[in-house]
Amino acid sequence: MKIIKRIVKDSNTLVFLDFEATETTLEIISIGAVKAILDSKKQIKSYDKGFKCYVYTKTPITPIIENMTGITNELLEKEGIPFSEALSRLARYIGDLTFVHFFTYGNFDLRLLHVEAKANNLLENNLVLQIFRKNTDFSQILNHYARNSTNQTLSLVKALKLFKVHPVEPLHDPLSDAKSLLLLYEAFLKSPTILRNEYLKVLTNNPNLEAPLNKLLKKLLKDKSVTLDDLNAFINEEIN
Repeated sequence: MKIIKRIVKDSNTLVFLDFEATETTLEIISIGAVKAILDSKKQIKSYDKGFKCYVYTKTPITPIIENMTGITNELLEKEGIPFSEALSRLARYIGDLTFVHFFTYGNFDLRLLHVEAKANNLLENNLVLQIFRKNTDFSQILNHYARNSTNQTLSLVKALKLFKVHPVEPLHDPLSDAKSLLLLYEAFLKSPTILRNEYLKVLTNNPNLEAPLNKLLKKLLKDKSVTLDDLNAFINEEIN
């Protein structure tokens, strides 16, 4: 896949990241990451068991977040560490950042990281800087080729379902979601038929595609062939 190769062309390691946070203040309460080694074709050659830690926050966990993530105030009191220490542990887990590229799913994780890093005066932290410099929102890549029935971006769970991959459970656990994103990356590269079929749907349903081209594409998919006369006929329908 050209787009992937272009993004990770200077990388030999990928880190798939996920954060969970408080409901209103958006303070990070847990971090999950999985580090993967790439082969020469930029496909995943191997990956490890991953990294997870809990981050202490004075803001109480609300029932919504507790029910969603399974993270309780008692758990954070017992196992939570300061965000600065969590970053240090994550940095040690990743190791040399020179040839690392980060993937998240959706733009929410980087928003959380920015809020937390700013609150802790860590926006200039080397790991934080590298994540912002060398991160790709995988949902935006997928969105170019596959969308839901209302032409919107697929959730991570629905994206996995599209590629016939079961999400790692429990859901909304940062390590599970990081692993699920890794599996999605693998499936995306190894399922050209699924991707091609979904891309055709996106092209056909593109609301910005001019009507003659839209009709031409639909006729091509239906009849397996089109001609210049077909295109001229569709253009005439629009201007006459």
